Amino acid sequence: MSKKQYSTFVKYETYQAKATGVNAIALYYTNSDSEEMYTSLIRLLPGGTTVEWEVQLHAVAVDEF
Repeated sequence: MSKKQYSTFVKYETYQAKATGVNAIALYYTNSDSEEMYTSLIRLLPGGTTVEWEVQLHAVAVDEF
C-alpha cells in the first residue's frame, strides 16, 4: 500500500490577546497538489478547560453545477 502526503506544514505563529488573555496558535499548511493554503487556529482560554479548534480553507475551488 502506498502513502500519499496530503499537505505540507509551512510555519506557525503564536498570539496572546492583551484584552482577553486568550492564547492562540496558528498552523499554516499547503496542499501538496495545488499549493492552496489552509490554516488551523487553536485557542486556549485562560483559566478554562476548553480548547477551540478552527480550520480556515483559503481559495477552495468551487465547481459549477
